[in-house]
Amino acid sequence: MVPFFNPGPIQHPDVPVYIAGVNTRLARLAGELCDGFHFHPLHSPEYVRQVVKPTIREGAGAEGRDASDVELATSAFVISGENGEAIEEQREKMRTQTPSTPPRPATASSWRRTGGTISANSSEDSPARRSGTRCRTS
Repeated sequence: MVPFFNPGPIQHPDVPVYIAGVNTRLARLAGELCDGFHFHPLHSPEYVRQVVKPTIREGAGAEGRDASDVELATSAFVISGENGEAIEEQREKMRTQTPSTPPRPATASSWRRTGGTISANSSEDSPARRSGTRCRTS
C-alpha cells in the first residue's frame, strides 16, 4: 500500500462481519461465515423462527460452527404520537415509506407461508408497479 494511504494498525483488528439478506441462501452463508445477519425489517416473528434461524443453524453446522455465535439484527418501523390523531398521521407517513423497501418475491411467499399478509401498500401495489416501473429481483 502506498504510505500516504496506510492508516497504520487499528486498535480493534477483529471487526465483526455482518451480511444482510432476505433469503435462505444468505442466511445459510451467515451461518457458515459471518458474525451476524441483518434481515429485512418487513418480517414476522414466525419467519425468523421458522426460516431464518433454522437456515443459519444449517449453515453453521455445515462449517462446524455454533449458530449462537451469529448475532441477529434488524430494523423496525416505529409509529408513535401523543394522541390517536398524531399516531394516525405518523401511520400514513409510514405507509408512504414501505413501498420503497418492498420484500422480494421469495420473502413475500415465505411471509405468507408463516402467516403474514402483504398489505395493499407493499410491493404488490407500490407506486412503482402502478406506474409500470419494473424493479429487478435477481
